[in-house]
Amino acid sequence: MHEVLEEHAHHHEEEPWTLPVAITISILAVLVAMATLMGHRSSIEMGLHLTQATDQWAYYQAKNNRLHGMQLDADLLGVLSIADKEKAAALREKYQKEIERYEKDKDQISEKAKEFETSLR
Repeated sequence: MHEVLEEHAHHHEEEPWTLPVAITISILAVLVAMATLMGHRSSIEMGLHLTQATDQWAYYQAKNNRLHGMQLDADLLGVLSIADKEKAAALREKYQKEIERYEKDKDQISEKAKEFETSLR
C-alpha cells in the first residue's frame, strides 16, 4: 500500500498541472450548467409571455365580435319599423351603452396585449 501511495505522489510531482486543470474544468462545468439553467428559465418565461399576449388578443377579438353584434342590433333598431317605438328606443339606448363599454374594454385589452408583446423583446 505504501508503494502505491509513493507511486501516486511521484506521479503528481511529474504532472503538477493536473490539479489546476481539474479544478478549472470543474468550475467551467458548473458555469455551463448555470448558463443552461438560465437559458431554460428564460425560454419558459418567453413562452409564458407569448401565451399571455396570444390570450389577450383572442379576448380582444371576442370583445370586438360582441361589439359588432351590438352595433348591428342598434343599427337595425334605428331603421326598422317597430310597433312599440318607446321600447325600441330604450333597447337601442341599452345597446349603445353596451357598445361604449365594449369599446372601452377592447382598448384596455389591446393595451395589455401590447404590453405582453413588448415584454417579449
